[in-house]
Amino acid sequence: MEKLNKVVLDTNMLLAIGELKIDVIEELEKELGRTEFFVPEEVTKELEKLKKTGRTKKVNAEIAEKIIEKHCRILKGKKKKLINEWKN
Repeated sequence: MEKLNKVVLDTNMLLAIGELKIDVIEELEKELGRTEFFVPEEVTKELEKLKKTGRTKKVNAEIAEKIIEKHCRILKGKKKKLINEWKN
């Protein structure tokens, strides 16, 4: 059985998808195999703020939100809880 890798994506990585026009999800899955993607809740809040700062950032933040919706689980809660969820 193939190992399931876990990857946490931060704001910069998600914004790079739109900025560099690279499918980060696909590239990571090619390199790592089966992968589950996570995004801290704080990242979603940061993307909301970035959508209000200018056209380019808005477009890239919207692309990032679509990626999150399609490929990622949102990590909610305090640091200790997130660490426990990560281990499972």
